[in-house]
Amino acid sequence: MLSPEPQPTSVARPQSGWLRRWTKRIGIGVIGLLVALIAGGESYQLLGQHRDASMYPAPGRLVDVSGSRLHLYSSGTGAIPVVLVAANGGGVLDWYKVQPQLAKFTQVVSYDRAGTGWSEVSAEPRSSARIVQELHTLLAKAGIKSPYVLVGHSLGGFHMQLYAMRYPEEVAGLVLVDSSHADMATRKEFVPKAFTMPTLVRLVGSLGVVRLLNGMNDRANLRTPSEAGPGFVPELEHESSMIYSHTGTLVAMAREFSALPESAAQVRAANLQLGDKPLFVLTRSGEPNPSPERRAIETIWMAWQADLANRSHNVKHVVAEHSGHFIHQDQPDLVVTAIKQTVLAARDKTKLR
Repeated sequence: MLSPEPQPTSVARPQSGWLRRWTKRIGIGVIGLLVALIAGGESYQLLGQHRDASMYPAPGRLVDVSGSRLHLYSSGTGAIPVVLVAANGGGVLDWYKVQPQLAKFTQVVSYDRAGTGWSEVSAEPRSSARIVQELHTLLAKAGIKSPYVLVGHSLGGFHMQLYAMRYPEEVAGLVLVDSSHADMATRKEFVPKAFTMPTLVRLVGSLGVVRLLNGMNDRANLRTPSEAGPGFVPELEHESSMIYSHTGTLVAMAREFSALPESAAQVRAANLQLGDKPLFVLTRSGEPNPSPERRAIETIWMAWQADLANRSHNVKHVVAEHSGHFIHQDQPDLVVTAIKQTVLAARDKTKLR
């Protein structure tokens, strides 16, 4: 008599148990690896920021503005101070090729917006109106006497347009270095979507991803700060990439981009009109052989630059033939000359030459 046929379940059970055990082990391993990577990334970022604080002390001074200390760097002397305002996420170090040259001619001031560079984080909104108010308070508390020639690059130029209208009696002239335009908020191609998400940027920044990428990019050009004390050194590429890799800077950058629609409405309502005050507009030349998509973007940008150049009866508009967006780093002498001409025109009440 034949024995009963074995049931399939009697064979499947040990195989199923074996599979479950290995699946569980793999899952635990993956989770453990992720936890280790997150912990390692956070430690890498925190240790890097601590190292930066010791290697790269603030070249200027910290001034309390509404509960947050903002970093301001002043050099030179002169009756009409020049105020340098960087692009979103930038600050004092952006102007290292320009500020020393201007300091031979007049007083020049640069600063880090709240959360960026050496400035402390602010819980206040990062709209243009708020940034302008903070800068106004900072200059007053630091004893920087007006009237000023304001210099703004990119989104910094955007904010300075509003400053010129909010505090016209304090502004002697304006220099816009490839400045943003109020209509930029209506064109998504001009604002990277990822940078409008502060939570995502905070996560990426806190894990040291940006620091790692920046470090890999300029490892061959590592610089150390001057032993002569605080101030500018000949080359600051590495210092800049590390300082601007701080989590606070990245989050402040995202918050400022997120506030762009509100800021654009504020700048548009202010409607920059300088009358006879000198206005110098510097514009990038664009790529030599752009794609059709890029050519369309550059066409829009040039139209915006031309519109900005119509905001004064005393204006000079120059296209930097050998520069990208960062004209003050690609052609610093051109920016220095533009600022000097604007200061002289403001001082002597003359037309820009």
